[in-house]
Amino acid sequence: MDYLDMSHLVGDERYHDRLTYDGLWENNLYQFFRIVSPKVQFDLPRPFKLEKGGKRNDDTPQHEAVREAFTNAIIHCDLMMDAGILRIEKHDDRLCFRNPGLLKLPVETIYRGGNSKARNPKIQNMLRMIGFGENVGSGFPKIIAAWKETNWGEPQLLNKLDVDEVELILPVPSPKSNSTGVSEGVSNRVPNGVSDTAKAIYSHIVG
Repeated sequence: MDYLDMSHLVGDERYHDRLTYDGLWENNLYQFFRIVSPKVQFDLPRPFKLEKGGKRNDDTPQHEAVREAFTNAIIHCDLMMDAGILRIEKHDDRLCFRNPGLLKLPVETIYRGGNSKARNPKIQNMLRMIGFGENVGSGFPKIIAAWKETNWGEPQLLNKLDVDEVELILPVPSPKSNSTGVSEGVSNRVPNGVSDTAKAIYSHIVG
């Protein structure tokens, strides 16, 4: 498990925050999720919104989508791979969720939603019981829908066969964003390698 914050770097900094195996925290998946989750969401916009009764609600669909992406990286992680790393990266213009192990369903099925095949169902159930993640295949469409509400670009789901790794890239606003709000350097299109069927599904979802 490894978390790297490579946003807002100054000079020769490689990163300014990291959580990895260093003996300073209890090294387990739950603690990693509990500590890193607020870090990775910290810079996301929080528009002012009041619920009934006058209580402010700082949570947004984008925050929920980031938690879903983090949860998915954990429940689909191949824990038996010798060299695999569950790695979360925070950059100025994107969030990256990388887990060892390839997708267990075709990419177009994941884009469509409605099916779930977790590699770690017991961990999935544990997270679901404390309020994170679903098991009905709604996670990725939820992420797509949340990003559709923004002008930040399109999420990219990459099944990286050469390194046995899945990577989800979520574009986010950055100081270098252009006038439309889409971050420079992040592709605003369906990722390369996605089948025509998946592209058609994606186009239908985002309109």
